Amino acid sequence: MDWAKRINAVLDYIEENLDGELDDRRIAAIFASPQGMFQRVFSNITGMALSAYIRKRKLTRAAFDLMDSDEKIIDVALRYGYDSPVAFSAAFKRFHGAAPSAARKLGFRPQSFRRLTFNVILSDRGVDAMQLYSTENAEYIMGQMVNPQNEKEYFRRVAEHNGTKCACDGFRAVVMLPQGAADWDLSDAYFDTGDAEIPRFELDKIFRQKDGSPVSLHLAKEQAAVLLVALDGARTDHQRKLISLPASDIKTPGAMICVDMNGMRIITEEEARAVRDRAPVMAFQVRLIEEALKFLMCSDEESITVYYCGELSPLIMKSGRLYALVLPLRLMDA
Repeated sequence: MDWAKRINAVLDYIEENLDGELDDRRIAAIFASPQGMFQRVFSNITGMALSAYIRKRKLTRAAFDLMDSDEKIIDVALRYGYDSPVAFSAAFKRFHGAAPSAARKLGFRPQSFRRLTFNVILSDRGVDAMQLYSTENAEYIMGQMVNPQNEKEYFRRVAEHNGTKCACDGFRAVVMLPQGAADWDLSDAYFDTGDAEIPRFELDKIFRQKDGSPVSLHLAKEQAAVLLVALDGARTDHQRKLISLPASDIKTPGAMICVDMNGMRIITEEEARAVRDRAPVMAFQVRLIEEALKFLMCSDEESITVYYCGELSPLIMKSGRLYALVLPLRLMDA
């Protein structure tokens, strides 16, 4: 069973047991991972704690149970894990904007939180904007990656030519080809600069650096999901020294990590210093590499191909019709 099916299987298990006990050990067994890993993957992908998702699904189900039956409110409350009608009423009102008794009145409109499938993202517009991770939603993520403060006006928006969409902020670029386009045909991935001397900023030439790459590997989406969890931890886990060596490229890089390109694993600063002369090691801004991976996760392919040409060449990644490029940061000795 591939990783996507395992995620859906866990969500099926949760759905089938909303009115009963949920066993963390059972979730770990279904996801085929250590206990707690699914919760971390789910939170990183959706931006929502698994416990919050379960609570919203229970309150959604509870509202429809009240609307469709004459059951006592206390019985519905107990079914969905609330020990008292007071606690249930408070949670119900926070979520639905009305007391449980209102569910039986004409005109009551419950807040319906849908059952999620596969990988999901939640936009800043709330529950109604909930979307599946899919190729169709890659453009939404692309729009979130545009930097409206970029000094170059043409980098402040998603460009589109003949169905090819692209975005770039100076440190990373993403491209989405239209259906039926040939692999690596990025000839329409460019920005109109408005400059008479250089009217186009073309991404094709930058992505073509992958040709002859000495390092290329296939990263299963299951591995990418685990890497995303690690990146999320790297943002805050200063105690374990996951933050990389200092970088000279930009003034305020934010959280950075070192990646051992041979195994696509995050390594510590000490490890990076020890191996950088004999193995390919790159440093990245966590946010940039994380957003690029989430963009690629929207592909309907089961893996991500990664290319690295060495030195300070960009990390180039592809999955189906989606392409991403992230520039590394120059490391300097302390």
